[in-house]
Amino acid sequence: MVANNQTIKQLVRNPMLQVFLVILDIRSAYNVGAMFRTADGTGQTGIIITGYSPTPDNPKVAKTALGSDYQVPWAHEPLLEVIRATPNVLHVGLELSARSEDIFMWQLPPLQKIFLYVGNEVTGLPLELMANLDTLLQIPMCGVKQSLNVAEATSVALYELYRKKHVSIL
Repeated sequence: MVANNQTIKQLVRNPMLQVFLVILDIRSAYNVGAMFRTADGTGQTGIIITGYSPTPDNPKVAKTALGSDYQVPWAHEPLLEVIRATPNVLHVGLELSARSEDIFMWQLPPLQKIFLYVGNEVTGLPLELMANLDTLLQIPMCGVKQSLNVAEATSVALYELYRKKHVSIL
């Protein structure tokens, strides 16, 4: 068992955590480990692992996380429990869709806690989940490809949320 495993209720009550990364059905343990590194880098992010995404007790997650799995508070919960246990927060999906807004142009509402959902490397977030999220965000792409690797996209999104939260405080 990895030292920083908590319940979702413990995570949400932590006043230091402002953003919660919900990792849904990510196949690659290396992507999950990279997301732990980014969450540690922002200093205000907790992680909720759901679906079949690997947890930090997987050696590949631990290898890529380089110890950040001991620093970043995390929980492993079913998706339905994540949604049920987190009222009064902003639920945001990082997904390319007709409904998605440019993450750099999007205005952060004055809510305290944000849940950022990222999905499977190939299929993304499930349609039924996207329909129930408060908003969808996308990273604008100028090249031929329409998206980044999920770990890279998560890094861009977490740091943009970090920037928006800090700018709104000033």
